[in-house]
Amino acid sequence: MLCYSILPILSFTSLVAGTTLEDTPAVFAPWEITRLTTFSPSGRPNSSPWSLINVTITDPNTIPAGQTPTGTAVFEPVIANCSTAWTFDSDPFNQVFNCTDIDHGSWTFEMLNDGVESPIATQNFNLWFKQARKLRTPGGNYSIEFEGTGQFRIGENMEGICGGSGVCSFSLKNEAKPFSINQTRTECSGLCG
Repeated sequence: MLCYSILPILSFTSLVAGTTLEDTPAVFAPWEITRLTTFSPSGRPNSSPWSLINVTITDPNTIPAGQTPTGTAVFEPVIANCSTAWTFDSDPFNQVFNCTDIDHGSWTFEMLNDGVESPIATQNFNLWFKQARKLRTPGGNYSIEFEGTGQFRIGENMEGICGGSGVCSFSLKNEAKPFSINQTRTECSGLCG
């Protein structure tokens, strides 16, 4: 983990802005999945061959990045939408996909086999997320990365239905929303707390 000492900066900052080391968060609020849906087609002739997953994930944290001549630069809270599609003759496991753009960085995700003998990517799976952000300021260049994984299971935090045609649709249960993912900081340069 790459982190630089911040004690001299914070000592100066505490005199100027009333900030202390305790004000720099060492523990962040979990990420929140507010929407997760999956779809699988019937497989009948002339029907769509695409299975889908759509996820909305939020980082609610305001993360101090570093000092600038005008104050503390921060990474603002962000929301990303993550989705991918695959056909009957492929699966989405163990591939990294890009989510929508976020301010000063990127969010990616990967679907992981949950360890069952016959995995079904729309029903029982793990999702791994990575957030990487960089910020250039007059005070310096700052970067931070986090990773986190969530587990999703039909009957636990997922529910849905399959029609007589074989079309299936599943989503995060209402009582499971928002679903929390505890992230781990894997890289940091700047105010690392």
